[in-house]
Amino acid sequence: MIFRDSMAKQEAKFISTLESREKTSILCHPNVETEVPDHPCEFAILDGYNTLQTLVLTGASITDQQFRDVSYKFPNISELDLTLCFNLKNIEIQSEKLKKFALLQMQSLENVIIQAPNLLEFYFEGDKVSFSSMDPSSLERSQLNFLWPSTTNFGSVDSSWYTSLHHFVQKFNYSKGLILFYRKTKNILIYENPREILIPPSHNVDISTAPILGVESIIRKLMLYFPKIISILPCSDSKALQVMSTVKGCIQKQNCGKECPFDTIWHRNLKEVISCTGTSEEGMAASMWYLSLKSTSLIDRVSNFILKWKNEA
Repeated sequence: MIFRDSMAKQEAKFISTLESREKTSILCHPNVETEVPDHPCEFAILDGYNTLQTLVLTGASITDQQFRDVSYKFPNISELDLTLCFNLKNIEIQSEKLKKFALLQMQSLENVIIQAPNLLEFYFEGDKVSFSSMDPSSLERSQLNFLWPSTTNFGSVDSSWYTSLHHFVQKFNYSKGLILFYRKTKNILIYENPREILIPPSHNVDISTAPILGVESIIRKLMLYFPKIISILPCSDSKALQVMSTVKGCIQKQNCGKECPFDTIWHRNLKEVISCTGTSEEGMAASMWYLSLKSTSLIDRVSNFILKWKNEA
């Protein structure tokens, strides 16, 4: 471990280098006492480290040019994590080796160009950024968490950005068996049929894709947000409907034994699950997707599960 000491303790930086025969990792971030770093991390790495596979930068004051230099110097990076790097505004990545990329809380980010044909996982958290130049067809898992000011209203979203996002989501290779989850606060919308995907215009949303075989695990995680309604646009032999029917049966003390897969904290706090289909008054009153879907043919095929929690007033 290499320490870079400065006159002030809060400006300390360190680079941790972990080596093995098959993998080399670099973790770079400022001292935990520093909220915003003042100086860029120093990459005291010999040219012989061009086999570097994992790079994690957290709170690093790396500039656009420095990032381009790093990308050029280490062409074999397969896992890249950029978090809280506030000086980065324009990121361009061209790599056939990159398989996992995380881009989190980059406040100054304006433009992202990603050309990584073998990218399998992509995670983003931040303001609206266009990924129109990115081909997501190779992705097997993704999560896009768009954070917006709390003063904005549902539906009041920049039309060009929304159109770009909608096209981007439609370019995923759903033939791999992917399922799309769309979450806003206490509302969750699940698409199992890729031909029916319609992204409701909204702020502060979380869009994720995952293998349909893992739908049970994903729904378990989504339950940690204590959702009020889960809406499903199902395919034939719907896995999501099967999971939610199992949840409902467990709450009603049906098919719920010692082997119950939902014996969790949220399960013990779930009081009731009410299922309804299409334009059911109770279901649509609880669903914030109604305004977006009511003018389409999808509305009559939506299956809603309204969840009542014990801790609700």
